[in-house]
Amino acid sequence: MSYRLLLLSPIPVHEGASGLETLDLWARDLKGQCAVVDGVTLLARQGPAQGDSTPLPTGVEVVDRDRLDAEALQRLVREHDVVQVGPEPGLFSSPAMTFVKAARAAGLCSILGVSSNRAATTIMNAEGQSLLRRIRARHQASRMTHAVQSLAHAVDGVFLTGYGLVEMLGQVDAEVYVCTASWITENELIGEVQLKEKLAASSGSLSLCVAARLEPMKGVHLAIDALRWLHDHASPGLPGAQLEIFGEGAEKPALIQRAKQAGLAEAVRFGGTYPYPGPFFHAISRHDILLITNLNVEQPRIIFDAISQGLVPICPDSAPYQKLGVDKRVLYKRGDAESLAQVVQSFRTPEARADVMLALRKMAGENTLESMHKHRAEWVRSLLARRNRD
Repeated sequence: MSYRLLLLSPIPVHEGASGLETLDLWARDLKGQCAVVDGVTLLARQGPAQGDSTPLPTGVEVVDRDRLDAEALQRLVREHDVVQVGPEPGLFSSPAMTFVKAARAAGLCSILGVSSNRAATTIMNAEGQSLLRRIRARHQASRMTHAVQSLAHAVDGVFLTGYGLVEMLGQVDAEVYVCTASWITENELIGEVQLKEKLAASSGSLSLCVAARLEPMKGVHLAIDALRWLHDHASPGLPGAQLEIFGEGAEKPALIQRAKQAGLAEAVRFGGTYPYPGPFFHAISRHDILLITNLNVEQPRIIFDAISQGLVPICPDSAPYQKLGVDKRVLYKRGDAESLAQVVQSFRTPEARADVMLALRKMAGENTLESMHKHRAEWVRSLLARRNRD
């Protein structure tokens, strides 16, 4: 049983040189959805580009959500089998609820997709700021959580990317499906021969990188603190580890200052951002290890990006990674820079990295963009079958 999907997009589209374009990562995700359904209609706003953009994939139709009146919305809903919404950035939950109610009125299946805990992120990012900012952040976070939970009570199913989001959702009547988030395709995973060549070419100096939005919740400061520990505990005569930080954000000036104060100005480089996937993959592939420093309990897709390019990902010991079955050798105590540094130290040699990469590569091969959407589509079809029986 296949189905036609009506998708409320949280990300705008805009006119590009060859037609409508959207954020490159979002376009990649949509392409994966198109491969497993009969068609995708995107309800999206027209707006300026958000970061690197690319044309929408073939098979995606776009309807301007701001030009739909109630009657037109009902007609559009009846042309599909499934309506998918998400908790949009900020506090704008009402458009999503409007579409869910329209789906219910038409007897359609509705699903909610949640990929991050924005409420927790808002609170974390306000830490260290004024009392008023922290109070506002907690109020905003409360409203965000309420919006997600209200939608979860109104839909037929909820899919979460990572087990760290289960607690945020609370008890709901909808069927909950927890999936593994990945953006790598099968043909982007490094081959065994390439991996051996990369490891053999590794120099004596350990090359580390981080790739994230530079905001407090991402915990990038831990990477700098861990690098300081590595330099303090380096063996005499061996070159010190180097760190490249990919990303932009409000925390960048503070991170630059932190590196200087730690005496690491020459060892820390800020590499900016790169379009995904090709240029980004090329940029990180120059390194040996990727540090995932998130302070929250989300499961970033970047773990598979790293493995696909032959990097060992060092991950926090939070629920998503435990449930994912990540090799315990790459886990460190979340939020602890010394623990992070000690795990990095254990992979200083190419031989140590080669040993763990065999297991990690197998795990990545089982968690691709194709498999993520295949399994999610199977879950949606099970919801449709249940509705038909009822």
